[in-house]
Amino acid sequence: MSTALLSDTNDGSKKSGYDVGIFVDQNCVSDHKCAICQCVFNEPMSIGCDMGHVFCKQCLADFFKDNDSKPCPLDQQLVNKKNVSPNKYVERWMGSLQVVCPLQYEKTVNATSNVKVECDWKGCLSDMRTHTREQCGLVLMRCEFCSEDKQRKDMDEHVEMCGERQIPCPLHCSQSVKRRLMDAHIDIECSMKLLNCDDCKESVLRKDMAQHQATECAERLCKCPYAQYGCTPMMKVKELQAHAAQNEVKHLQLTVEHLKNENNGLRNDISVLQNKLNSVCEGS
Repeated sequence: MSTALLSDTNDGSKKSGYDVGIFVDQNCVSDHKCAICQCVFNEPMSIGCDMGHVFCKQCLADFFKDNDSKPCPLDQQLVNKKNVSPNKYVERWMGSLQVVCPLQYEKTVNATSNVKVECDWKGCLSDMRTHTREQCGLVLMRCEFCSEDKQRKDMDEHVEMCGERQIPCPLHCSQSVKRRLMDAHIDIECSMKLLNCDDCKESVLRKDMAQHQATECAERLCKCPYAQYGCTPMMKVKELQAHAAQNEVKHLQLTVEHLKNENNGLRNDISVLQNKLNSVCEGS
């Protein structure tokens, strides 16, 4: 995350101190610069020499990295890392100084033309980190869904349209799908999408299409209700009523014939059973 709290050196590396440009009254900090990074003190630390010279905390950490005892950068007095201590007086005084938003300042300094003021925050140096950490709209934040970096002021809009964010299906099928996959979900699998029946062209929910085509579609082929009596033609459901009206006599004739055959069959069965009964009775 870019913070712009630290000043850049000419070679592109980061200095430890604050850029003087963020201070409203730059004259008051002209004598409070670190001799190592040449910027305004950031977390001022006394190095422990007799003159009480002050440097940035990070500058001294780097200074003593290769040796715990070294000459003070200003007066060459030998000092030891263990004698370094926070300079609370300087820190409290600097904490009360007025500064502008460091990110807005950075945009202004790096711009090649006039820059729109997007953050007009101004406050105490002691509050600046809270501003950038919790409030400033220019701070880069990482989207929790796609991991793309966006400025805080743009994050809500980005998240709303982020293709990696799971959102409920707008057709209320109870599924949540990544925004970028929603169109495919609706086209291919959503149970609540209306589809046109291939036969009757009626609009039917995808989840109901199988039942519609099996039992409801007026264009599906079906048997005549009198097929069991011998009316064998196949027809569309929508044609059944006309077929029944046109073949009413035929259907009655088929039914009567069927019942006659059934009745004759019953008579034969009765005759066979009667003969068996007689045989049993005669034998006893």
